[in-house]
Amino acid sequence: PPSAPPAELLKGGPLPFKATVAVLALDNISKKSELEWLSEGIPESMIAKLQNVRSLHMVERMRIRRVIEELKLNMSGMVDPDKAQMAGKLIGADTILIGGFMESRGEVRITMRLVQVEKGSVLHAIEETGLLDRIFQVQDRLAERLVAALGYRMEADEGRRMTLAATNSLQAYKFYVRGRDQYFRFNREGYEKAIELYREAIRLDPGFVLAHAGIGDALATLSYSRRKAGESYEGLLRQSRESAEKAVALNPASSEANRAMAHA
Repeated sequence: PPSAPPAELLKGGPLPFKATVAVLALDNISKKSELEWLSEGIPESMIAKLQNVRSLHMVERMRIRRVIEELKLNMSGMVDPDKAQMAGKLIGADTILIGGFMESRGEVRITMRLVQVEKGSVLHAIEETGLLDRIFQVQDRLAERLVAALGYRMEADEGRRMTLAATNSLQAYKFYVRGRDQYFRFNREGYEKAIELYREAIRLDPGFVLAHAGIGDALATLSYSRRKAGESYEGLLRQSRESAEKAVALNPASSEANRAMAHA
């Protein structure tokens, strides 16, 4: 069984340190190919939610992907605490979240374990179940339980920001996650495909902040690539700023929106 959390995490109130947390891709236990995108979609959503907790520092998915690739490990299916410990040390995290999800008859169960990187021990195992088309509410409950398992009591404003829905459209979120995958290829073709996928997400949900921010990021990176090659880039950069401004206007507290603005 999981060991008890360290005593300093059981006192309540803010953590005595700023925890650095990495969420690894989840194992698709049901092996349904049409749901494979959730392996990284769920962690993407969890990172966005947990970024709202001041005492937690969430490792960017881009950095996690690079480390996993360097270790020549699979992005999904990393459920071994020993492998998670090795990845955590290279990523620079003190806590790693690993686990998996299973879907059956429209219901999804998500299981996550908190691994303390220093010792490689499992601190807690947490599970939430709900309808697949209500997966965002399932993730809200999971995020709240993860914060509680770390011994941190959220302030009211942190809790409100964490439960703000990125989108209520599962299909829009699927396009967004696929767009992120393309962006992380770090080449022009990937940036262009990412922009197309983000726009599909916005077509389904015009108020999807993360997708607007994603377009801002991708256009900024693409414009920089064109500038380095001596090609025209000003129009793309202007569009990048417009998308970032839209994201900030929709949610001024969004870290992704503000990062896109800074990038532009």
